[in-house]
Amino acid sequence: MKYTAAFFEAFDEEERILKSLLPNELECFFTWRTIQEAGGERPPAPIVSVRTQSALPTDWAEGIDAIITRSTGYDHVTEFLSRTNAEIDAAYLPDYAGRAVAEQAMLLWTALLRKLELQRASFDAFHRDDLTGRELVGRALTVVGVGRIGSQIVDVAQGLKMDVAGVDIAPR
Repeated sequence: MKYTAAFFEAFDEEERILKSLLPNELECFFTWRTIQEAGGERPPAPIVSVRTQSALPTDWAEGIDAIITRSTGYDHVTEFLSRTNAEIDAAYLPDYAGRAVAEQAMLLWTALLRKLELQRASFDAFHRDDLTGRELVGRALTVVGVGRIGSQIVDVAQGLKMDVAGVDIAPR
């Protein structure tokens, strides 16, 4: 194989950061595409790094020594290992971006309650009817899964004085 490691789903900013941190002697393959989009029949390197959108092809099990997922979630990796019975080293980032994901979720639910898309469209016409949104205080939010990311969502929602309920298969 030509490369030491292959990074799928690595967008420009992440690629620049990874290149600045990796030793210069490593030959690495980078693409913003998922494994499926990249379409390789064989892994381009013995070390494969993905995010959550890439499905590892079963026939890659013979050519991989290690899988690193740049995500908190790792179901896609354990599913691959279970499906192939491969003994491949695997790693994930347990504390990767939990707060950032929670804040992004808050941004989106707030945008819905505040009718952000309608407000943006009305700026040019200075039309102000039907723009009254809703407040978050006292609104109910159910968080399904209160692990690393879900617990951060709970924290953000409680900070906004929402009524929060958490549901999880593991008692927390």
